[in-house]
Amino acid sequence: NALLDYIGGLYQQFGLTTFKVFGFTRLTINTDYSFFTDPNFVKRIYDLQNTYHLPKEFLGFEITEKEVFDHLGQFKMVSKSMSNLHVALICDQYSGEFVSMDKLKDLGFDEVKICRKLVSDIEVNGKHLNEVKSINEEAKNNGLKITLVGVENSDQYLLLRDMNKNCACQGYHFYRPLDDVHLIEELRKNQ
Repeated sequence: NALLDYIGGLYQQFGLTTFKVFGFTRLTINTDYSFFTDPNFVKRIYDLQNTYHLPKEFLGFEITEKEVFDHLGQFKMVSKSMSNLHVALICDQYSGEFVSMDKLKDLGFDEVKICRKLVSDIEVNGKHLNEVKSINEEAKNNGLKITLVGVENSDQYLLLRDMNKNCACQGYHFYRPLDDVHLIEELRKNQ
């Protein structure tokens, strides 16, 4: 609840100014399945959206592929609730080891974040590059957005952009983790 209040406060302060002006479109929370078991969870998200007038898909929840696998039966209901609230569900640390793209799509996930262990050495490891390409194609075929995590240098970034011009990338090549003050400064500075 404290984290949701924090996000609401950030949006209240910067949502219609810095976030909107500079194209900041989503805040995500890394979580596990237990977050969704709170009986007040759906109401809490609904209240947050109404209080702060969050745009659709502004809020997202990242759940690891293993955590999704461990709770496959329950995620269909979770995804229906999140879809009704216009909250993005993102499968984090995805490698294809536990859950197929077809299954993620069926469960209502919107996006996958390809795990760092596959991305972090693609410029020197052809096997990992081919795995990333294969996962990218599967995501594309299932209408899922992808984010590639662990982009550490320009060679990796260029390989990934050649593979998929619409993918999102995350890693130290762009920024180290930022607190809220530095995030706002960077958004304003880099537009």
